[in-house]
Amino acid sequence: MIFYDYNKNFFYKIYKYSKYFLFIFLLIFIKDVNCQNIILKKQKSTICVQKIIFFGLNKLKLNDVLAKTPIKIGECISDTDLTKIIHILFITGFFEDINIFKHKNTIIIKVVEKPMISNISIKNNTTIKTSIIKEFLKNIGIKNKAILDRQLLFTFKNNIERIFYENGMFYSNIKIKIVINKNRTVNITIFFNEKNATKVKQINILGNHFYSTDFLIKYLNINNNFLFFFPKRDKYNFTYLNEKISKLQELYLDHGFPKFKIQHITQNLSYDKKNMFLTIKIKENQQFRIAKIILNINKNKYLKHIKNMVNISPGELYQEKKIVQLKDDIISYLGNYGFLNPNIKIFKDFNIKNHILTLILQIDVNKKYYVRKIEFSGNISTKNSILRRVTYQKEGAWFNSKLIEKTRRKLLSLGYFTKVEVLLHKNHDIFHTLDVIFQVQEEDTGDFSFNGGVGGWVETVSLQNVIKQENFLGTDNDIFINSNINNFHSYVEFLFNKNNVYFKDLSIGIKISLDNTRDNTNNSNYYNNFMNHNKGFGAVIKYPITENILLESNVGFSKNYITNINNELTLLHFLKKIGYKVYSYPKKNFILNELSISYSLLYNNLDNQKFPIFGQVGFLEAYFSFPWYDRTSNYKINFDYTHYIPLSFKRKKEDLKNNDVFIYLFKANIGYGHGFLGGTFPVYNNFYLGGINSIRGYKPNSIGPKAMYLNTKYNNCDNNRSICMSNNAIGGNFVININQELIIPMNFLSEKYKEKIRSSIFFDIGNLFNTLVEDNYLYKLYKIPGLKILSDIRSSLGISVKWKSSIGKFEISYAHPFKKYETDQVEQLQFHIGKTW
Repeated sequence: MIFYDYNKNFFYKIYKYSKYFLFIFLLIFIKDVNCQNIILKKQKSTICVQKIIFFGLNKLKLNDVLAKTPIKIGECISDTDLTKIIHILFITGFFEDINIFKHKNTIIIKVVEKPMISNISIKNNTTIKTSIIKEFLKNIGIKNKAILDRQLLFTFKNNIERIFYENGMFYSNIKIKIVINKNRTVNITIFFNEKNATKVKQINILGNHFYSTDFLIKYLNINNNFLFFFPKRDKYNFTYLNEKISKLQELYLDHGFPKFKIQHITQNLSYDKKNMFLTIKIKENQQFRIAKIILNINKNKYLKHIKNMVNISPGELYQEKKIVQLKDDIISYLGNYGFLNPNIKIFKDFNIKNHILTLILQIDVNKKYYVRKIEFSGNISTKNSILRRVTYQKEGAWFNSKLIEKTRRKLLSLGYFTKVEVLLHKNHDIFHTLDVIFQVQEEDTGDFSFNGGVGGWVETVSLQNVIKQENFLGTDNDIFINSNINNFHSYVEFLFNKNNVYFKDLSIGIKISLDNTRDNTNNSNYYNNFMNHNKGFGAVIKYPITENILLESNVGFSKNYITNINNELTLLHFLKKIGYKVYSYPKKNFILNELSISYSLLYNNLDNQKFPIFGQVGFLEAYFSFPWYDRTSNYKINFDYTHYIPLSFKRKKEDLKNNDVFIYLFKANIGYGHGFLGGTFPVYNNFYLGGINSIRGYKPNSIGPKAMYLNTKYNNCDNNRSICMSNNAIGGNFVININQELIIPMNFLSEKYKEKIRSSIFFDIGNLFNTLVEDNYLYKLYKIPGLKILSDIRSSLGISVKWKSSIGKFEISYAHPFKKYETDQVEQLQFHIGKTW
C-alpha cells in the first residue's frame, strides 16, 4: 500500500513538471536551428571581391579614394566589413552620404561628395585684419579648393566670438553664409558685426587697509591713458585685467603678506553693455617677517653650498620673489651635478602672535643622470665634428646644465645658426642615462655689401664689396674677400682662416692684399699726391681666451711701390724724414719694404650679432711696422667700443626683442699713429674719416687735413702764391669719432617685420688731425697755421633705417651736418646694401 502511494506520487510529480521540461527542450532545439541558419546565412553573405565600382566621384580621383578604402581586389569580406568601409570613408571628411551595394562579386559604392570651397569673402571687419583672418582660416583647413567642413566653420565662429568677448565686445558676432553653386562648389561669405568695446567705468577695491584704494588703482594702472598713441587703455580686456590682478598679488606677496588672497572679483555690466563696473574683494591678513630658514636635504654633500646661496636674512619682510629665486637657484645648482629633477617643497610655519614665520625648504635631489651620448639635429651643411669641438658637456659624465647652456651659447656665437634648442631624451635604464640633442637651425653665412651715397659731388663713384663665407662648405673654415674701388683707389684683400688647428679653439689663416692708388689727375675733387702699389701677405693666429674674449696676432710683409710723387707738403716732409731727396725728381719711383706685427684683443658679449638688444663690443689693436732698410719704424693704436643699453627697467634683458623697447647705442673710435726708434709715421698708413660708418652726412674719407702743394712748374698756383690749397683729403695720424643713437621701437609693425626693421635717430661727432705738422719744417717755413683740435670738429644729426630684406641687408641714412667748412664734401643721403647667402 505504501509502495502504491509512493508510485502514485512519483508519477504525479513527473506529470506536473513535464510541461516545463518540454518547454526547455523546444527552446534549446529552436536556438540550435536558428544558430545554424545564421551561420549558413553568414556564409552566403561573404563574397570575394573581384571588382569595385564608385558612383558620384567628380572632383576626387578614383585612385585617391581607393587608397583610403580598406579592401583590395581578391579579398573576401562580409557585411560587417562593408559597415566598416562606410565608417572609414566618412572619417576622410570627403563625403556627405555613402551607400554600398553588392552584386555577385562586385562592390558598388555610391557617394555624394562634400562641396569644394570656391571663394571666401570677409566683410565689415575692422578689429582684425583680413590677412590675419585668412591666415587663421588657412591654418585650420578652410581655404580655396579645400573640402567644405561645416564643423571647422563652427569652430572658427566660436573662436572669433571668444576673442570679441575677451576684449569686451559683448554685442559683436559673426555670421557665415554658404552659397552652393551648380558645380558642387560653394562660396563662403563671413559677415562681421562689430560693436564698440565695453569700457571700464569704475573700479572698486574692498578689504584693503595697508594700501589706500587710490594707490592700488594707480599702481594697477588699469585706466591709464598717459600715452596719446594708446587710446584704448580704458577698454575692457579679459587678458589685460588678469595681468593686473597678478600684479596686485605680486605687490602684496613681495611686501610681507604671504596670506594675501583675492576673495572674488565681481564684474557688473551695464544694461546697454557699454560700461563695466569692477569690484575686487581682497583679504590682506597680517604682515610677516622671516624668523629663520631651515634647509633639509637628502644629500648633505651639497648642504653647505646651498646655505651660502641663501640671500634672505632673519628679520626682513617676507618676499615671494626672493623665495622663488632661491628655489630656482637651488635647482640650477643641483642641475650642474646631474640632478635633473630635484623636488623642492617650501613650508611656512606661522607665528600669528609675533607676526613672524619660519621657512622650511625640503629638498629631495632625486635621481642623478649621466649623459649617454650627444647628438646634433638640423645641421645640414655643418659637420658634426665641427660642432663637437665647441661642446663642453662630455659623454659619459654626469649631466651639467651649466655646460649645456654654455654649449648652446657657443653654438649661437659661431654665427652659423639662427636658433639653437636643447632637447633631453631619458633612456629609462637602470643607469639613469639621457641623450642630449642640440637642435639647430642654420642660417646663411655668406655676405655681400655695397655702399653708396647721393650728394653734391656727383663725379665720384665708389663701390665697396665685402664677400664673407663662414663655415665654407660646412668645413668650419672661413673665407673673407674685401674690395673697395673708386675713381682714385682700389683695394682687395683675401683671407682664408682654418679653425680649430692643433688644439681646440686655435685658428690659423693666411692673408693676401693688393692696394693701389690710381692716377686721377682729371678729377678735381680727388687728387692723389702719389701712386702707391702695395702688395702684402701674412699669417693670422686667433685664440679665444674666454668665451667672450678673442686674442689675435698678425705677422706680415708688404712692399710699397711709390710713383708719381707730387710736391705736397706732408708727403715731401715724410720722404725727407726717411732720407730721400725728391725736390728735383717729382716722378722718381721709391720702393719701401716693411715687416709688420699686430696684436688685437676683442671682447664681445652681444646677445645678437645682427640686431643686438644689449651687450658690448670692445676692440683694441696695436700695430708695429719695421722697415727693411729705411727709417719708417712706426706704430698705430686703435680702440673701438660699442655698447647697446635697453631702456627698460621692468623686464629682463633676455626677454626683450627687437622693436620692444628704446635702445641707447654708444659707439666710440680713437686711433693714433706715430714713429718710434727714430722712424716716422708713413702717409700711406693714415687714418681717414667720414661716411656711413663714421660721421654720416660727409663723403667717405673726406674729413680732415687737406693737401697743400708747392708752386712749381708741375703745380701752378693762383696769383703766383707759394702754396696751393686744395680739397683733397690726405688723412691724419690721430682720429676721434663718437656716435650716439636712440633706437626707436616701431610697435605699429606686424610681427612679421618687427625682427627685420630697425630705425633710429643719431648724433655723430668727431674729427681727424695730423699732429705731425708741428714738426713739419715746411709748415714753419711757409707760416701755415698749426693744429686746431677743438675748432675743426665735425658733427651731424639725422635718422637711419636698417632693414633685412629678401635681397639682403639694407641701410639708409639722412644726415644734416652741423659744422661744415668750405672744403668739406657733403653727402646727406647715404646707403648700404648687403646680401647674405
